Amino acid sequence: MFLRCWSLDELSQNLNVLAGDTSLVSPRPHVVQQNELYRKLIPGMTQRHAFKTGITVLAQVSD
Repeated sequence: MFLRCWSLDELSQNLNVLAGDTSLVSPRPHVVQQNELYRKLIPGMTQRHAFKTGITVLAQVSD
């Protein structure tokens, strides 16, 4: 409870961002079947895999 109250459970994720291992905001991953479907339907869809995984996605931080 103490860790959650002070958001200390997020500390390791923030350290990974500072170290450059992950990003703060990134595209949301899809399941493999959706990736295959979207890859065929949407040109350039696989470019989203060039980004590092992140703590959150754009939809959660924008209005």
